Amino acid sequence: MLLLIWVAAGLLVNLPARPSDWLSMPHLRLSIEVAAVILLALVLPGAFPVNRGSGLNRSPARSERWLPDLLLKLAALGLSALVLLRGADLVAHAAAGRPLDLGRDLFLLPALWDVLAGDPMRLALVLALWLLPAMLVYVLARRGQDLARRSLSGPRRRAVAVCLLGLVLAGDMALLAAGRGGGPVGAGALRLAAVQADHLGQRARIDAELAAAIADDPAAILPGPALFPRLRGHDVHLFFMESYGWSAQHDPRIAATIGHRLNDLDRVLKAAGFTVASAWLDSPVVGGQSWLAHGTLLSGLTLDRQPAYDYALTAGRTTLVDLFNRAGWRSVALMPAIRQVWPEAALFGYDRVLDAAALDYRGPAFGWPTVPDQFSLDRFVAEEQAPPSGRRQPLFLEFAMITSHHPWGPLPPLLGDWAMAGTDHGTVFGTAPPPAAQPFPAATTDWAERYANALDYTLALVGRWATERMPKDALLIVVGDHQPPLVTPAGAPRSVPIHVISRDRSLIRAFMAEGMTPGLMLAADAPVRPMSDWRDLMIRATREAPQPIARLGEAG
Repeated sequence: MLLLIWVAAGLLVNLPARPSDWLSMPHLRLSIEVAAVILLALVLPGAFPVNRGSGLNRSPARSERWLPDLLLKLAALGLSALVLLRGADLVAHAAAGRPLDLGRDLFLLPALWDVLAGDPMRLALVLALWLLPAMLVYVLARRGQDLARRSLSGPRRRAVAVCLLGLVLAGDMALLAAGRGGGPVGAGALRLAAVQADHLGQRARIDAELAAAIADDPAAILPGPALFPRLRGHDVHLFFMESYGWSAQHDPRIAATIGHRLNDLDRVLKAAGFTVASAWLDSPVVGGQSWLAHGTLLSGLTLDRQPAYDYALTAGRTTLVDLFNRAGWRSVALMPAIRQVWPEAALFGYDRVLDAAALDYRGPAFGWPTVPDQFSLDRFVAEEQAPPSGRRQPLFLEFAMITSHHPWGPLPPLLGDWAMAGTDHGTVFGTAPPPAAQPFPAATTDWAERYANALDYTLALVGRWATERMPKDALLIVVGDHQPPLVTPAGAPRSVPIHVISRDRSLIRAFMAEGMTPGLMLAADAPVRPMSDWRDLMIRATREAPQPIARLGEAG
């Protein structure tokens, strides 16, 4: 019976991060963690029931029994905590395509709750699938401890059980040292816990590295007149396209749809007089935490976890927002997904933030994205781009698009008449017909098809914006934030496309001189540069003098 408990609990403690590995050899290995929790009952004094009497046969007093019993319960709870850690690792692989990293993922809990809270059934399912295995392991561990106390109560039996376990573990370690992958017993859950403890301990090192980078930043001292002279007087629009990654162009399940859309968009842009250049950037994240990608591109520092992001902002790292403000642009953040207080806005230094409250959208929500991107852009035009006086500063717009945000639910209509978008605070989106000519059925349950639909819609909207609403002399930069969740296969690149779009051919040539290539499509194996390079690349590509500042390309 003890062996059955060991095997059953071990299947949960050893649960692999990928369903394809379930019932593989590593999954079927006996768990040293389960054995240790059960066999703790063999070595704790006072943990065994004995006959009442005197001397050596005296039953332990209650004050002598409570401590061993408490330790056994704590050990079983520790085993349950390892199962919770395994479950979190499985979620990280499924949602973000990477292993769990508590150093960054603990800060995601509010965002995860925000996504799940809108669907109570899904929230209940996720909690059940995460908590029930841990509860079951606790029950099994306590049952195993009770059986061990009853069936191995004699000193000789206890000694034999402990010696046998020691021999098995010694043989397992010998096999590991010989490079043979270990034997029938393993401690994978403890190794996962050790890795996570190491992640949590890295914050001090990250802070020190960021402090050095922030202190030695040539861009921080560039005067306003030296910044972006080729863009002087022109609007600059930076669109972060949610979940637009390498898979959009090269995953066979998605590439045909998005490739067709990109080719069509390329023709539309060229017919309207635009020139386009593109490149791959290596995003610091996969599947989520878009703000870390935004912060990385804006700051010129790789911010791949929340502590790094927090430190860079509070320490005053010079961002593209700061640089455009210094050079005379008015900076506007269009953030339809921000529905709560956003203290980071003050640290970035935007002149204005158009969040969900400021946009005042009253139409229907379309899944998690509660505000259609077309409505957000229409409000930006009304509020900032077309003031009644007709005179304004050039605008630096940062727009966090959300229509292609997971879970890719029903798509909002794509209105043919932009003037209708703001009608009665967007209620028109509840009555207009849904977008036509979707590549896949709107009700499809396939994640890849849903993602392709949402991204196809978003790219079509970008084309409409560039050719119909954007000022003719503006520079449009469209960049993906990260690879999509649930769709990105294990081992896929973290690369995201970035496109620069302008009617100024010589300006786009300057970006090509920095390594970008013509057109919207990118080869799967085209060069990839860190996303943190973009801040300084943009300074270089828009300068007039050949070398305005030494070492600028080394910053960040």
